[in-house]
Amino acid sequence: MSNFRYRSWLPKYDFRYILNRIRSGNDTRNALSKEFESNDIRGKIDFHNFVYIRKTVTMKYKLDKPVTGSIGTEKYQCTIEWRNGKFIADEPVSGDGKDLGPDPYTLLLSSVASCALITLRMYIDRKNWDIPVIKVNTNLYQETVNEITTTIIDRDIIFGDSVTDDQKVKLKEIADFCPISKILENNIKLRTFVYKTGETKTIKYGNEEISVLWKPEFCQHSTRCWKQLPQVFNPSVKKWIDPTAAPAERIQEQVRRCPSGALEFNYNQTAVVKP
Repeated sequence: MSNFRYRSWLPKYDFRYILNRIRSGNDTRNALSKEFESNDIRGKIDFHNFVYIRKTVTMKYKLDKPVTGSIGTEKYQCTIEWRNGKFIADEPVSGDGKDLGPDPYTLLLSSVASCALITLRMYIDRKNWDIPVIKVNTNLYQETVNEITTTIIDRDIIFGDSVTDDQKVKLKEIADFCPISKILENNIKLRTFVYKTGETKTIKYGNEEISVLWKPEFCQHSTRCWKQLPQVFNPSVKKWIDPTAAPAERIQEQVRRCPSGALEFNYNQTAVVKP
């Protein structure tokens, strides 16, 4: 048992727990493996060597370019930039805005409507059904029971008279599988990060060409660095940044993605900076 090498990234489980499970029966290895899988632990146990082997978890954002919003002093006009242009979001007049663009609730509901319509059109075209027009109405309301507030989004799908009842049943099922529906019905976690600046403790990792500076007190644990460039950023070891493990340009790109200001990138003065 002395060969067991415990790693601190093993959430919830500790050395004694694993040993007790291994000793408790012949089928424990399979049972414990299933338990780790069911708890969404990103790794596996090598029971022959009693070693926890960390797997790489890849973070791949849905959009190559994030949606960017900005607001000035004009009530309450927000400029929303997406990959192919800009538009204005605003509050209605009743909310002290000028109603120059869709409000946040309308934007949310429009994603529900458009995703359902696109999904239905894809299915209808693949089936070669003659359904020239589909309409969707969306709205939402909230109910509070026992101090718990639930948001209910209603989506009404309207077909023409030529659509049969059997087709409507199938299309309703298809609409429920549109990507936005699945996002809203599954677990959602909203994370907010704030970029920090200023003087604080800084740890330097470098080579002859570049330096990566880490400010641990600024770190807000977005995990973008080690999930998107794990060969350079490895939080399971003490010297967790290896500036030799990827091209300088790729490391610089990853550092720029840090939302907290905990990472900085510099070319060393003696290095030749590529244009």
